[in-house]
Amino acid sequence: MGILIAAGFSRIIVCVRLMVLLGAALLAATLGGVARAQPTAPQPSQAARLEAKALADEGLALVGKGDLTTAVDRFARAEALVPLPTIALHRARALERLGRWVEARAAYQKVLSMPARPNAPFVHKQAVADAKKELATLEPRIPQLTIVVSPPKTLDVSVTIDGRPEIDPQEPFFRLDPGEHVVEVQRSDGIQARRTVSMAAGERRTLEIAAAQPAPLPTAPPDKGMPILEVLGWIGVGVGGAALVVAASTGIPAIGLRDELVTRCPNDVCPPDAYDDLSRYDALRWTSGVHLIAGVVLAGAGSGLVGWSRSRGEEGGAPPKVEALLGPLSAGARVRF
Repeated sequence: MGILIAAGFSRIIVCVRLMVLLGAALLAATLGGVARAQPTAPQPSQAARLEAKALADEGLALVGKGDLTTAVDRFARAEALVPLPTIALHRARALERLGRWVEARAAYQKVLSMPARPNAPFVHKQAVADAKKELATLEPRIPQLTIVVSPPKTLDVSVTIDGRPEIDPQEPFFRLDPGEHVVEVQRSDGIQARRTVSMAAGERRTLEIAAAQPAPLPTAPPDKGMPILEVLGWIGVGVGGAALVVAASTGIPAIGLRDELVTRCPNDVCPPDAYDDLSRYDALRWTSGVHLIAGVVLAGAGSGLVGWSRSRGEEGGAPPKVEALLGPLSAGARVRF
């Protein structure tokens, strides 16, 4: 009886062992399938590795020569082929020396996003550690600019710095490289503003920009035409000038006829054959005298009106007064302003 019980226990133990081994085999097969199902990042080819090494070596040589701009290009091309912490760190350092601190900060952060694997080379682990320390040193030195747009934002506002669009004006501050920068504000209603700001290392500044409507371009005042007084003045000058011409054309023949009558009429007594010339002389004399007086008055008054209209018309001064001066043997005009 004891022998049968012992044999039964032995069989049970054997069955349990077989079940454990079968479960372990199934678990291993499942985990292996999952591991094979997970995609792995493609590894750079040997040719890409060699080209990246050549570009990185060229970049280091250019850094030694002081050509940092070209060195940044070589490091970026090498990093695109084989993204390694060492290459990204060299690019970040070159950008920092160029004064492109905002780009250098992003490059340092990229190095930190490349944690070295446990079996990675020591230089890769050291590059991540160096990037962390150098970023901590650079961060407080990067200038920060806070932009405040007034009046308060009621419409869509776009802010650009050095022509870079898509900058959110609600950001607490903007990181900038040391030096001069151009800040532009544009509202959807056309109101705009432009300011230039110079930032020093470690500077923290708030820039207030009043977005004002651009001043309209000056326009010429409407042409109101010639003032009425100036028009009347020019008319007077014209009519007076014509009267003076008539006075001259009749006065000159009258003078010639008078000299002839003086000879023909001794002691102011004219013979009958001189009566017609005497009548013509009187007509010419009076015609010349009347036109002379009228010409002087009209031309003088017209000149006065033109001068007053041009010098004082826009100031609203009182109009000039024209007074005629007549005497038994004289005539004239006086203009009072």
